Amino acid sequence: MRYHPRYRAGEMEQHVARSHGSPSGDQSSHQHRDAQGLKPTVDGLRQPMQPIGWSDGVIRFKPNPIVALLLEDATERGRLSIASIRVWVAEGLASADDMVQFVQLLGYSVSAMGDLDYVPHHTLVEIDREADKVWLDRNGE
Repeated sequence: MRYHPRYRAGEMEQHVARSHGSPSGDQSSHQHRDAQGLKPTVDGLRQPMQPIGWSDGVIRFKPNPIVALLLEDATERGRLSIASIRVWVAEGLASADDMVQFVQLLGYSVSAMGDLDYVPHHTLVEIDREADKVWLDRNGE
């Protein structure tokens, strides 16, 4: 789905509902959409993990400034929020794996990732392992 300037707050979600299936939960249009290749998925591949490093004394993911600016701009205009992205995940328009990568691209701290209910345990273990390496590299232990 592409951003379009004609949407005001709440209209994007209504457009998604009309374009991608009925609110009654009919999944046939979701299956049809996937069959057409409109939902970008590649079976068996996970989203990559962003590099982790120090920023102002905090271990965090390397942010992508473009992603952060896009979210900030869309949020200020009332067209997008983290909550609306979570709705897309719940509706199957994106995966929890996509959401995990998205917050990494925003530069979330490693410690904050543990507070997010959609981050699987195995991903937290992987993140902690990488954070331990960063910690040891800096502290020489």
